[in-house]
Amino acid sequence: FKYRTFSCSLLTAILLTIASLSTYMFLPLYMQNVMGQPATMSGIPVTIQSVVAAVLSSFFGQFIAKTGKVKQAAALCAILMGAVNIYYFTMSATSPVAGIWVGQLFFGVAATIQMTAFHMAVQSFMPPETIGVATATVQTGQGIGATIGSAVFTAVSLTNADMSMSLSYVFLAAGVIALVALPFTLMIGGRARVQAEPTLE
Repeated sequence: FKYRTFSCSLLTAILLTIASLSTYMFLPLYMQNVMGQPATMSGIPVTIQSVVAAVLSSFFGQFIAKTGKVKQAAALCAILMGAVNIYYFTMSATSPVAGIWVGQLFFGVAATIQMTAFHMAVQSFMPPETIGVATATVQTGQGIGATIGSAVFTAVSLTNADMSMSLSYVFLAAGVIALVALPFTLMIGGRARVQAEPTLE
């Protein structure tokens, strides 16, 4: 924990994992119970997010490895998660479903960055003998974030008899949490070590 990059990466990974649960757990619920959409339609946004993450994960990993822009990628992740959740907070029962689909495209980009950026940050800036422990700790932190987020957001979703309002509060809380993580992303090392191309002797 004496390494700033590790501490900030761990804290940011926890916060952004919490923020990401709003779409996984509560967006389909909002679409069904508030917007009156069928179950099949409410599953499309999560599918969009998953497909985007699967398609772009390799690209973002290679991009960060070649450019070393870990800080910028992490900051983009926080901004996208915060903005999309704030947009969902402004929705109503009559909001267009297409807006959610577009939002999930951006959220998918954020989720892709979340899967790679923080592991690459600790692997790039930590001393070699600590990389294994640091990477495992960040991964554990994401699990802790998922546990905390599911408990907190479930509690928030039950605070009001009006489901529309209580679920909107979930999106607002997730958006605020993502934006709280933003300053910590800016304290992650300057640039990661760019991997050198192998040379033939």
